[in-house]
Amino acid sequence: RLAGLLLEMGGKAKPGSGERMAAKILDTGKAYMKFIEIVKAQNGKEVIPEDLHAGKYRKDIKAWKDGKINRIGNREISRIARIAGAPKDKGAGVYLYKKKNTYVNKGEVVFTIYANNQDKLKFAVEAYRSLDGIGIK
Repeated sequence: RLAGLLLEMGGKAKPGSGERMAAKILDTGKAYMKFIEIVKAQNGKEVIPEDLHAGKYRKDIKAWKDGKINRIGNREISRIARIAGAPKDKGAGVYLYKKKNTYVNKGEVVFTIYANNQDKLKFAVEAYRSLDGIGIK
């Protein structure tokens, strides 16, 4: 949505069509290719998605009730990932299975926290419990 709004504000898309344009750019891989171009321009190392492996330790975070996901707090999810070891540890992070406005059943996995260190995983799970990063209505 934000990318679509930016495309509209920048005059690249007509009002009301920016979100569709942004989705198309993502679906075709153009956004990924531009990202790689930016990384190279900054003398960064290209990361091949197939070379990334999830951390040794994981914790599935499940829906505590049936309902619709009405909020995913980017700041909170980012903090949880950092506590798990990201971005320095390429195996650490958060994998979201559900998006905002999707329905979940109680007990269904909403996201998984990955870490290569048991203590970091423990701290990340504790952070999840205190940060309230997912809202289900």
